[in-house]
Amino acid sequence: TNSPTVGRSGRASERVAVVTANARSLVETLNSLDSAQYQSMVALGTDGDFREKLLGDGIAVKKLPLGGYHSRKKSLLDMGRFLFRSLYCALVLTCWVVRHRPNLLFANGPRTFICATLAGWLTRRPVIWHLHNVLPQGVELSVLAVFSRWVHTIIVCSQAAAQPLLERKLSLQTKIRLIYNPVSRLKQPAPGEVSRLQEAFGVRPEKVCIGILGRVTPFKGQWHFLQAARLVFQQTQEADFFVIGSPAADRTDQEYYRKLQFTVEQSGMKNSVCFIEHQREVERYLAMMDAVVVASQGPEAFPQTIIEAMSMGKAVIAPASGGIPELLEDGKTGLF
Repeated sequence: TNSPTVGRSGRASERVAVVTANARSLVETLNSLDSAQYQSMVALGTDGDFREKLLGDGIAVKKLPLGGYHSRKKSLLDMGRFLFRSLYCALVLTCWVVRHRPNLLFANGPRTFICATLAGWLTRRPVIWHLHNVLPQGVELSVLAVFSRWVHTIIVCSQAAAQPLLERKLSLQTKIRLIYNPVSRLKQPAPGEVSRLQEAFGVRPEKVCIGILGRVTPFKGQWHFLQAARLVFQQTQEADFFVIGSPAADRTDQEYYRKLQFTVEQSGMKNSVCFIEHQREVERYLAMMDAVVVASQGPEAFPQTIIEAMSMGKAVIAPASGGIPELLEDGKTGLF
């Protein structure tokens, strides 16, 4: 990989080094690049199936020691550890940039913004941030606002994602570019596949299926989903509820997952609630649902689950916060 590849035009292709902590959005970003013009190299914080997929697609992968961070509110000690880890990752990235000579650094998530920006500043490479979150007010936002002065472009997935940065630093308007998240076309399940799935979970075809999809973590609101399910269950037992997703190795998420299971056992809904581990291909499960719920306990920038569910003709129940209202045209594609 020390020599640039040659594209169809006969010229050397541009190299893009992608520093990521957000696998799902990275797939869409990489798919949007013309391999004849761009050669991608990815610095990834974790091992696993996603790393193997990238390698299988012929993309060079560098292990980036980002470390693990819990999902609960961060303390000053947590922030101190994060800054130290970011400095270390910046040195790792700098050495990698000097060796491989990418033309551009693309940071795909807040955890990578500082280290990628420092590496770009040290090696005189332009840096792009891709922001998929609504950043909360606090130390993290203040630090990122400072580092944003060395960033070439900030891509945001919604106006809601841009707002906290603009409130902190209005001059960033010249750097921010709004690009809504794309979603790959979902494959419709084969005939009979949904029926087989219903049979596997013991769901009668006449029952209403309601699901919540995503990482099992307190922010995603699965506990509130189950409280609402209990109220529905008290009125009718002609509905089944699905919690689709898995907790991270984080202790908080693991305890939260056990709390959800205990809640179901104590509520008497054991036969009406099904826990399904994380699914890479959600089409079959979305096809089985009559409605999909988003119960996030804070603003979401631009939830792809909503777009995927709507693309398959499913009703979605979600809070009118963050970037979610930007998905709808009131009275036509939804109701506020």
